[in-house]
Amino acid sequence: MQEQAIEISPQVHEFFISSGLTLSAAESCTGGLEASYITDTEGASNFFRGGIVCYYTESKIDILGVSPETIRLHGAVSSHAAIEMAERVRSLFGADYSISTPSNLGPTAIKGKEACSFLLQYQKRRNRNIGGSCLQAIESKTK
Repeated sequence: MQEQAIEISPQVHEFFISSGLTLSAAESCTGGLEASYITDTEGASNFFRGGIVCYYTESKIDILGVSPETIRLHGAVSSHAAIEMAERVRSLFGADYSISTPSNLGPTAIKGKEACSFLLQYQKRRNRNIGGSCLQAIESKTK
């Protein structure tokens, strides 16, 4: 996965820099890796506004402002939570686009739930889920 993320990083940079758009990230399962991959390539400050890592469920509520009701009804690892995470981080940083990664990794992963979903949130609440698993999302962007 690391090689694939490094491979697509210049494409992400090119897209955002050439379009004059900005990006922010709300991370959970990636633990800051998204921001790291983005900022490891020169020029990230031209479009990357910043990111927040909210691995702990309560930090999604307390820091990002995800609704406790959303967590109670759908769980912290859900498309509903991902949408709220993305909306809040985009708003907090004033970015055009944001990406969120709710987590379901580690030794206590929830059976029947995807390990890690990516959600791209962009301009005026239009959402696009760009993949199932972390690896699938990255693979789909490199083909």
